[in-house]
Amino acid sequence: MSEQIRNIIADNNNFLIASGNTAPSEVFFAREALRFFLESLGKNVLVCPQLPGFISDKFASVLPARQNQKTSFKTEISVPKNVQIEEICYEEDEKNISVIISSKSKIASSDVLMREKLPKADVLFLLSYDPDIATLTNIAELPPRERQINIVKNQVPISKKVFDIARNFDENLSRKQELTTLLYAALVYETKNFRSGVSEEIFDFARMLLKSGAAKEKIAEAAESLKDISFSNVLGRALARTQIDQSTSSSWTFIAKNDFEKSGAPQDEFSRAALLEVLRENIPQVKTSFLFFEEPSGGARCLAYSVDTAISDKFSRELKQASNPLYFYSDRFGNFTDAERHMHKLLKRQ
Repeated sequence: MSEQIRNIIADNNNFLIASGNTAPSEVFFAREALRFFLESLGKNVLVCPQLPGFISDKFASVLPARQNQKTSFKTEISVPKNVQIEEICYEEDEKNISVIISSKSKIASSDVLMREKLPKADVLFLLSYDPDIATLTNIAELPPRERQINIVKNQVPISKKVFDIARNFDENLSRKQELTTLLYAALVYETKNFRSGVSEEIFDFARMLLKSGAAKEKIAEAAESLKDISFSNVLGRALARTQIDQSTSSSWTFIAKNDFEKSGAPQDEFSRAALLEVLRENIPQVKTSFLFFEEPSGGARCLAYSVDTAISDKFSRELKQASNPLYFYSDRFGNFTDAERHMHKLLKRQ
């Protein structure tokens, strides 16, 4: 597979790197590392979505400048095929550039069609795979399936997967400080600052990144600046409203609309996923977690997560997948009691 990816990179010039809107932070850092690597090879790279504001603002010192931004956006103007064209030129004034079509017969304005022509992606890298790939057709003309490469989170850190792609193509480039710093940031976030899911191989990888010049201090400074009182306040309220069910190895957290409002924390999908992730770091280890919350417009829903494959598969069949494919949403219920009763039934269902 590594040789196949190497050949795909060598033989193509236009790349699209995509991730979910609410993908974990490590995915965005790994995405930026892959972008830097490809642009360093002289490739044209489109990325979507835009970086979350907290990364582009707080980590500006470690985000490399864009290179080789040669991707052009085109507008297509069509006229009926039976029109005999004599000349096409353009004129400009202080405000506009006009395309002038000279023809032997009059062209009605209703016969002139204009549409955006999307840039062509020869290769698509999908980080944190989102099955709704159709949304990307609004970004670029997508490549065939054999040139769509999924880089997903599993036992191997996503930062290590991106590093292996770079190393297999260019050993020297894979050790550049800009690349190793981004990969180190991704590894820090994915392992919860080396407190979760670590092994001797992961520590060896971290040491290699640092030896290659990863700017550990800059990452630490930026991460420290992200700590804010509003998130700490809502986290405290959530911890106080968390119950552990040892019989099902699950946690149940209930957070009201006014908890978010009083703390000043945002109530978007990304913030809820981040809250559940940090909650799991601060409670006894369980396989499954439920975060029940009140919608700003009324009613209650649940955000669910499980490391148990059987339960996660059950969630994927019966709940709505969030933008981050590790999380799932319930339907809206009238209140917490109804939402909790539904999730208990789902958890026990065979």
